[in-house]
Amino acid sequence: MTDEELGILMITGLVIFIGFLPVFIAFLRGHPNRWPILILTVVAGATLVGWLIALIWSMNAIHRSQGPIANGGESGLNLFANDVPARATVPEAPQPSRSDRKGAPVEAVAGQLERLTDLHQTGWLTDAEFTKAKAALLEQF
Repeated sequence: MTDEELGILMITGLVIFIGFLPVFIAFLRGHPNRWPILILTVVAGATLVGWLIALIWSMNAIHRSQGPIANGGESGLNLFANDVPARATVPEAPQPSRSDRKGAPVEAVAGQLERLTDLHQTGWLTDAEFTKAKAALLEQF
């Protein structure tokens, strides 16, 4: 093997390495889209635009899953962002509020009672004012 052949072989190896650099980066980083990056590099990597898109894409992962779902979203592709889960969600029916015997919601009375207690504990209401307001509130209930 002559020096000229060795030089051509080294330049060819360097061009192949640089051409597949986005793929190497994606696989070393465990990129969620490493397979689509490989396909893009093989199909459009010879063009400068395709190679640049693959290189930028390999350096940026949009979605990193936490938990049992693998990186790449629910479908494993995650081309642009996380997939919408395939399961349908059914909204819960609103729970009817409990009412006292005069029709006032228990939650409203309880909230007002908590507010009175807070005012009393912080010193905004005296003992007499708190007792009077509490009695008036509980009278509604």
